[in-house]
Amino acid sequence: MQPRPEQRRLAEVAHVLADVDQRATEARNVAKAAASRKPLTLVSYGLREGEVRGLSRRGAA
Repeated sequence: MQPRPEQRRLAEVAHVLADVDQRATEARNVAKAAASRKPLTLVSYGLREGEVRGLSRRGAA
């Protein structure tokens, strides 16, 4: 006995939703890595050179 068309369709939709959820999780991880790249770069410049060229002093006149 084969499943009814509604049951097959529901299974297909559930599979697609699971795939979308997985891709969203991966996208969030990529966004976190991209957001942390700039501060880490600035910190490494500061440790290596003693100053951070990417930052400007505000109020220093």
